[in-house]
Amino acid sequence: MKCMANSEAGKQFADFICKCINVKVIEKGFQNQGIKDKGLEEIGKALQNCCKLESLTLILRRNELGSTQSHIEFSKAIDASKDQLKNINLDFSVNKLQDQSPKLFMKSISTCLKLESLLLGFSNNQTSFQFSDCFNGFENLKQLQKLQIDLSQNEKVGIGITKITETISALNQLQILQLNLQKISLTPEYLKQTIDNIQQITNLKQLELNVQQNNLGNVGVDQINLSNLKHLESLKLFLGWTQMNGFGLIKLIMKIIQCKSLNNVELELKWNQISENLQFEEYQLPNQITCLDSLSLHLRGNKLNSEDLSKIINYISTIIHLKQLEINAEANNLNKNLLYLGQTLSNLSIKNLKLNFEENEIENEDLVNFFKVFSQNEQLESLQISLKENKFNQQCYQEFGQSLSKFKKLYQLQLQFNIFNKIQEFNFTKQLLKQIFDSKSIKYLKYQLPFVQYSDRKMINILQQECSKSKYLVDYQLEIL
Repeated sequence: MKCMANSEAGKQFADFICKCINVKVIEKGFQNQGIKDKGLEEIGKALQNCCKLESLTLILRRNELGSTQSHIEFSKAIDASKDQLKNINLDFSVNKLQDQSPKLFMKSISTCLKLESLLLGFSNNQTSFQFSDCFNGFENLKQLQKLQIDLSQNEKVGIGITKITETISALNQLQILQLNLQKISLTPEYLKQTIDNIQQITNLKQLELNVQQNNLGNVGVDQINLSNLKHLESLKLFLGWTQMNGFGLIKLIMKIIQCKSLNNVELELKWNQISENLQFEEYQLPNQITCLDSLSLHLRGNKLNSEDLSKIINYISTIIHLKQLEINAEANNLNKNLLYLGQTLSNLSIKNLKLNFEENEIENEDLVNFFKVFSQNEQLESLQISLKENKFNQQCYQEFGQSLSKFKKLYQLQLQFNIFNKIQEFNFTKQLLKQIFDSKSIKYLKYQLPFVQYSDRKMINILQQECSKSKYLVDYQLEIL
């Protein structure tokens, strides 16, 4: 019965839309509904009656769509509103689309000359490099300001992305570009051509590029050069599982600082080999310091020890003036020589710092010594730190709380700790809060609590009462995860 109901989803939607011919905005999710090609055909026929559409969102993830024939009516639906459409969001991820399947409706999209925002999801289908032909004519979308294309998990796309980016390189009004190219058999050569094409989009302000799970190595990272994008303000690069090492990280940082307009940078570098060949001393420092509002490094699973991480932070702080730094170093080897890392952080001239040291098997004494030194930082105003899945006990909580109260300018604090049994966690948390309350500088506190321990509202109420007794806190939040 469930299968039969799911197969009717397209028809039910069609019956409803037929009564709404003057509608301007349609947003509908059909994910995991068992919709087949006949269902998409019904949807297309119904949408043809809506000739005043300005915005169309259809989420069709995890269905059984594949044939070209079913897209004929869907393409006619887009044609019916092509003179009004400004926003299109179509997600066909996790279906059975082949290279020619979406060609008809993609051609119709290319004639929507007023289009300002276009989001296309084709992740995990059956497409190859010939799928790039579907993007023919997209160079005509001269009003387009935001473009998002998800081709991830299509392992035969490969060189096809070079033709796609060549087509969109003519879109000079484009300001936001998001490309998900995870696991598409992208080579360093194809990446270079892709980057060269992107650099021709002269007014681009935000770029998000996901090339994870492609065998790029340091050679691939060396192809990332965005210095010609004179208006680029925000950059997100996803380079996890690409087999880059420390040399690749250094080269990447050097490439990024050549893009002088950047304000915000986020680098996702998890599960690489960055601890190898991390030799900053072999490279000459640039003549001019770069200024960024924020830099985020995601370094999970790179076998980094405390000394390695200290080297990375020292190098970054030497060549980049930062307002905010985020270091996510989960599942590394930060369980020794934390004192050295504490000294590095204590010397940072930075106001906002986010640290994630989860799953590092850090023990009590190491963390206590770390914070005794780190708390000497006289510039830090906002700290967010997560220390879950480490090895702490009651003594650590007490001394950690004492160290937090010694930061001179710290006014905003967000914490996340281990999971213990109910009584331990409750008592430790109360003691830690009391230590924090001694700080005259901390005005805003957010403590993230594990749901397993704090499903009992009485405990939360008691902790909130403790917070209300603080003389110095202006606002506090106890968040249950």
